This record gives sequence, structure tokens and C-alpha cells, in this order.
Amino acid sequence: MQDTLITFVRHGKNHIGLDSTPWHAGPSLNPDGRKQADKTGRYLKHFAFDLVLASDMNRAAETAKLICRYQKKITPEKIIFARQLAEHDEIVYGYTSKTKISPDGEWDKAKATVKFFKAILKKYQGKRILIVAHGNVIRACLGAALGYPLHYSPEINSFNCSLTTIAMRASRLKAIFHINHTDQLGEFSFLRRLESVKFISDYSKLVADAAVF
Repeated sequence: MQDTLITFVRHGKNHIGLDSTPWHAGPSLNPDGRKQADKTGRYLKHFAFDLVLASDMNRAAETAKLICRYQKKITPEKIIFARQLAEHDEIVYGYTSKTKISPDGEWDKAKATVKFFKAILKKYQGKRILIVAHGNVIRACLGAALGYPLHYSPEINSFNCSLTTIAMRASRLKAIFHINHTDQLGEFSFLRRLESVKFISDYSKLVADAAVF
């Protein structure tokens, strides 16, 4: 049985605009976001994907198109855009019981994302897949791969155009290659990464304390 290799890319930086609830096309990439997507495309150009899927929201769709300009097999015209990969709100996460989640539509959107991800794993087993989407979408899919219930998927705190790559053997996680990888952008130091994690407030202090040893 061949492993399925999946690389997630979060969209590049975007213009400030309306949020994604209820669904709409959302803001487009700003100039920095286009540069990030171009750098990511160059970084991935020697890796031939068999399939590229993307959220149909502007910022993710544009990121996918810029990345695929450097792909030989998958041109921008061959990208599969999916509403199931559109952003959903973070309100879905952090509950100890899914019964406490308010029925505001976000839960259904998140469930549709996970269902779609599992269907892709089954349909395209053994393929090399690129998924260009949003932070919470990547969180839901990676949580499903790790075996977490949807409402308790782990925080990733994805940077724009970061790469997360895993290998799946059927529905089971086989390997994790990297999570939130941004070497191609050259923008983030280790300390910058830790300081950006808002749900644990003392990471930067841990780094400072470690420096004295």
C-alpha cells in the first residue's frame, strides 16, 4: 500500500476585509502575500504534485494559482477549488464537549471540511497532494489525521504560506515531515515563532531563561 503525501499551505497575507461568516469570497492577497506565494511556488517547483486542491475563497485561490505557475503537471487551470476548504471560525475549537458548541453554522462547516479531507484520502490514495487553505481548515485536517475529535483539534498557529506535510497510510498517520514550515520565506526566527503563540503566554520567557545556561 502506497502512502499518500499531503502538503498543506496556508494562504499568503491578504488585504483587510470581511470575515468568512457567512461565506463570501473574502479579501484578496496583498503585495506581501503575492510575494510569499511566489516564493513558496519557487520552493516547491521541483516537487511534482499529482493533485492540487484549494479553498475557493480569494486569498487561498490566488495563493494556489501563484504556486502552480511553477508546477509542470498541475497548471493553475487544473486546480480543484472546493467550498469544503473555505475558512470556518475558531469558535468550533477548545470545548471539552461538542454538545456545548453553539449551533451557528461553523460546526457544520468544520465537519464538512473533515469529511471532505477523509474522502480525498480515500479517493487519491498513494498520490502527492497539495492543499491550499486557511489556518482553521489545516487545523481540522491535521487534527483528524492525528486522531483528535474535531472540537479538540490542536492549535497550530499557522503563519501565512507556511508548509505542513504529512504522510498517510490509508486513514492512519504514517509520518510528519514538518509543521508550520516557513524557511522558504526567510521571515521568522525561532523566538519570533514562540512569541507569536498567544495561547501560551510565557514562551518568550522560557527562551530568555534558557539563555543563561
